[in-house]
Parts: sequence; C-alpha cells; structure tokens
Amino acid sequence: MSKTSQAEPNIIEQPIIKKKIEVKGGLTTTALKMIAVIAMFIDHIGAFVVSRLISQGYFRTGIKLFSIGTINMTVERLVYYAIRAVGRISFPLFCFFLVEGFFKTKSRAKYMIRLLIFALISEIPFKVAMEGLGGSFLHLITPGNVMYTLFIGLAVIWSAETLKKYVPGGFVAVCFRILVCLLPTAYVAYEIYYILCFSDDLAAQPFLFAQVWLGLAAATLVATFIYGRLTSKENARAVSSSLSFLAMGMIIADLFGTDYSSVGVLVIFIMYVTYNRYKTFGRIAFSTILTLNNYFELPVFFDIFLLSKYNGKRGKEWKYFFYIFYPAHLALIVLVLYLTELI
Repeated sequence: MSKTSQAEPNIIEQPIIKKKIEVKGGLTTTALKMIAVIAMFIDHIGAFVVSRLISQGYFRTGIKLFSIGTINMTVERLVYYAIRAVGRISFPLFCFFLVEGFFKTKSRAKYMIRLLIFALISEIPFKVAMEGLGGSFLHLITPGNVMYTLFIGLAVIWSAETLKKYVPGGFVAVCFRILVCLLPTAYVAYEIYYILCFSDDLAAQPFLFAQVWLGLAAATLVATFIYGRLTSKENARAVSSSLSFLAMGMIIADLFGTDYSSVGVLVIFIMYVTYNRYKTFGRIAFSTILTLNNYFELPVFFDIFLLSKYNGKRGKEWKYFFYIFYPAHLALIVLVLYLTELI
C-alpha cells in the first residue's frame, strides 16, 4: 500500500465484493426484464380494464365463493385479485435493474435523462388509463407514474454513492444530520395538518403518520449493517448524509403520489446498499417492507427465487424496447378503453 493511500481517511467501510459465481443456465437480464414487463402488462389489464368491467356491470356474476373477514370473494373479484397478484412481481425487478444499470452504465447523467424523458412521455396515458378523460391538463402532467419513482430513487442512490467519496464535515455535516430528523418530522406534521383540516376520514390511513419514520428506521438498520458499525465520525456522517437524501427522496415521491411512492424509493435504496453483499438479506428486506406496507404485495417474495436464477448475462440487446414498452402499452390500453367506451 502506498503512503498516499495510508494517509487517506477511511471515510466508509467499503463492502467486500465477492467474486461472482456464474449460475449455469439461469435467467439473463433480457429474460428477467421480459418477465417484468409481461407481469406489468397483465397487472395493468386488471387495474385499468377488468376493474372497469366489474364496476360498470359488464363482468358481474355475484357468485360468492368464500369470505375473508368482511370481504365476500365472488368469482369476478377473485379473477381481479389473481390478475393483480401476477403484477406484484414486476416492480422489484425494475428496481433491481435500475440499481444494476446504475453501477454498470457508462453515463449516469444520460441514464437519468432517459428515465425522465420516458416518465414525461408516459404520464398522460398513465393518468387517462387510471382516471379517465375528465382530469385537467395540469393534473394529467403532474408526476405520478412508476418511472418517476425510479427517477427519484436513482437520484437518491447517486447522491449516496457520491457521499462515499466525499463526506462533508463540520457545519455541513451538522446540517445533514439535522435534515435527517427535520424533514420526516416536518412532513408528518404536514400530513397531520392536511388530514385534520381537509379530510373527514382520519381512520382510513392508520399508518400514514409513521410511514416515513418507519422507512428511515429500516434504512438506517440496513445501511448500518452494510457499512459497518458507526464507530467513527466518518462512518456516522456517511450514513446520516445518505439517509438525509433518502428522506428527501421518500418525501418528494410521497408528495407527488408517484406509483409505489416513498416505499418504492426505500426499496431502491435497500437494493443499492445490498448490491455487493448480503443480497439475500436485501431481497428478504424489501419483500417484507412491501408486504407490510400492503399485504396485497405478498407475491413479491417470488422475486427472491427469480433473482436467485439471474446469471449476470445481458442476453439479447433490447435496450430501448423496455423504455418504449411502458408508454406504448399504456397508450394501447387507453385506446382499447376509449373504443369500448369504458372511459
């Protein structure tokens, strides 16, 4: 080791990168992405088409199969839930390849720009498919689709990665640590104010006040576990600074109401800190967080199996297909809804 490297402070304990063990056979990047887009397409057929067929009386049998609590499970409701369950596996796969792309892309700036461009293109068909044609133009272009969640998540992990190389000290470090506490507190206070003043249904969101705090607590545990014990000021600053950016990302996603919102940004962050080691732990962690946030997300645990079959190979080069598919399939669904007069 050179004298220069010996003199450099150990800003953060770097994860031990183990040599990749090639999975014989397995699934390539393209294969897993195809699984993700097919699952997403099926999910959106359920969310945007089947739901309207049921609500407008075109698909309503009334045949009761069984009951779960106060919910009477009819044939049409079972079909709807089964279709939506298939789609649950798609989002974690997109998050995984977002993080994979972050570490492997030649230009992170161009990567972010591509995400933003396709998020903008996708927003109007996404809003029309979800809500119909009645919204204002301003509402139609307000960020909401899942590509905005991925964009925010990418910004968070890029900021965290930068802070591994440069951890601010002194006054700047104090400001970061204050932000870690101040941002979630201010956000929760805003949510309480909004609900008390503008909503009569306070009981409808029992976990609302604690969501950001619980997310940051989970992220703190994961970051501490991956980065090592906070035995030095440098490590403490690195973790607290990264979490301040995570807090901002989660709050921005929640305020705009993007798909998967703050929980989606948290999942991306967990995948980022477990990218090089403790991968199984990270996959169990994000699956558990998604399921605790919404029990309907239980099928995401199947992604642990799918990702274990990933062989690290690219497969066929269909780079822009997966970007184009998102707005294209939403536009196709809108066209079908319009022609069948479901919107």
